[in-house]
Amino acid sequence: MKLNRILFYILLVLFVAAVCIVAFTDAGSVWSRVGIGLMTGSLIGLINAFVNYMHARSEYFARFAMLCWNVETKLQEYQLEAHVYNSIMAEKTRKEMIEYTKEFRENEEAELEEMKRAFKRFGIECKGDQYVSLFFWNTYYRSFEKICDKIVGQFHLIQSLRRSSRVFEFLDGRLSKDEENIVTGSADDFEQTLRKSCVDYHDLIVYERVELSKLITVLCNKTFCRTNSKSTASILLSAADCPMITFGGDKVRDVRKERLEEIRNMYNFEENE
Repeated sequence: MKLNRILFYILLVLFVAAVCIVAFTDAGSVWSRVGIGLMTGSLIGLINAFVNYMHARSEYFARFAMLCWNVETKLQEYQLEAHVYNSIMAEKTRKEMIEYTKEFRENEEAELEEMKRAFKRFGIECKGDQYVSLFFWNTYYRSFEKICDKIVGQFHLIQSLRRSSRVFEFLDGRLSKDEENIVTGSADDFEQTLRKSCVDYHDLIVYERVELSKLITVLCNKTFCRTNSKSTASILLSAADCPMITFGGDKVRDVRKERLEEIRNMYNFEENE
């Protein structure tokens, strides 16, 4: 697409120059004939560059639509898994949580590796730098950039938060010999931190799904839909509809913002001290 755009503007300049030559020279002069030939050739090339650009653009967004659908599907899968996991842990005692986490540690590590590979694959498939607008500004390019930034660089926090929230086995060393009473109150604090992190992990996925939905909706404006195939627009809008139908009426937590505020408050507190 970049090459076609460069070629389009070079030929456009040549076409305008040729028109000027024809307009300001005598009809029977050599320069007039040169201008007519240059105008004809540049016009044909201009049309060809435009057609090639639109074809490449259509193919790119067809792949991009499927990528957004796959990302939304995978996030939905992770969100449902987190919901089930949190429901299971809510009904367990501390000892049962420790045993459960130890028992399924290998499965958890395998799923974390799968999540890492999935997010890496999505980042590679995005290839946002391959798309350039034919004109130097359009109504949806900013939303497209934000979607690419999210897919390529922002989903790693989901994996990191999952890994840090599912370490209930670390509570094992804080139990007394009879494994019923707590040696120190710090175990209670650690348990509450882990439970909160589990909730944060789930809510972060919900937030990312809703934000991705909003960006896709902005991307699919009238200009975008008119210049792409119906199937491309349909796949993108379907990916955007799923989270909005489920969470559109609920308040969605911005976990990143909340954690940043916590860090700032802690820093300010230490500064005041």
